Amino acid sequence: MKKTIFLVLTLCILHNLPAQWYFDGGIGVGGATTTIDGKDVTTGINVSSESAVELNLKIGYDISGISELYLTGEISGVGHRLSGIRLSGLHTDYYIQYNSYVLGAGLIWYPLSTIQISGAIGYSDTNNNTDIPFVYIVDGNGYSLNFSGAYDLSKSLHGLLLGLKYHYSSNDLENSRGNMETSYFGIFARYRFRKR
Repeated sequence: MKKTIFLVLTLCILHNLPAQWYFDGGIGVGGATTTIDGKDVTTGINVSSESAVELNLKIGYDISGISELYLTGEISGVGHRLSGIRLSGLHTDYYIQYNSYVLGAGLIWYPLSTIQISGAIGYSDTNNNTDIPFVYIVDGNGYSLNFSGAYDLSKSLHGLLLGLKYHYSSNDLENSRGNMETSYFGIFARYRFRKR
């Protein structure tokens, strides 16, 4: 019930914002590669499956005056999960997940009313975790950038974006444990608010 009330209030607030404001948020799935000091994290371990998910939230302001170019702030994240890890002598499947979170600034451009191109750069932070006993996965921070292209399915105030996204992050791990790089490419669906 609380989530429904929150959603209704959010939509009411967005509906009454002036025309200059933009908002989108959603989820994506795809493939990712994570390396530490250039070495793929899957090297030397038995992994039965890999998956990657991204979350994204943007708010922007129309700097062109004609609803085609927006300056944005972004909070996003990519999770690269290695599942079904088998350790020698043990019959339990474990996982390791490499998470890169981003706080950044970017631009959204609508070259056509239904085509969106965007990019962002910002600060990156990690929150890596695993359930392998007695193993501590270190975290770090650095920078990130991403690019996306999407089709805007609606010409109304509220709409749906379907698109492709590329994400890259580079983070220096704590205690000089090396540099972690994550590359992700996937598809996404996002709710979009845009007055035009």
